[in-house]
Amino acid sequence: EALILEQVIENINPADMDRLENVMDVSREDVNSEAIGEVMDHYESFNDILHEVAQMPRVSTVLSQIKEYVFRFRRISASNEVRRKEVAEEHQRILEAIKAGDCAKAIFLNDAHLERSLEVILSELF
Repeated sequence: EALILEQVIENINPADMDRLENVMDVSREDVNSEAIGEVMDHYESFNDILHEVAQMPRVSTVLSQIKEYVFRFRRISASNEVRRKEVAEEHQRILEAIKAGDCAKAIFLNDAHLERSLEVILSELF
């Protein structure tokens, strides 16, 4: 995902930024929703736009294959109302780092986002 973020910062244009911001607007509305499928769709839309903007089809393919394996775990994370709020905030901070062109910060924030997701999933499982 770090490779994706590097390319996103290089390639992003105002129309792509608008698309990401629109997804974030909808995602913020989802934090209190019990429609987990919709919540997950918006998480995926955010990631899909990043992959599209990065224009790295091989990396996107690898991440898509991994996505199939972690779907169940993402659902666990999305089912947690507190985590849904955190994800919206984390995605927003990543988006702000992208807007600022701060690749190191975007990667740091994404790594922290993934680490926090793992913590929540493990706590829910065990």
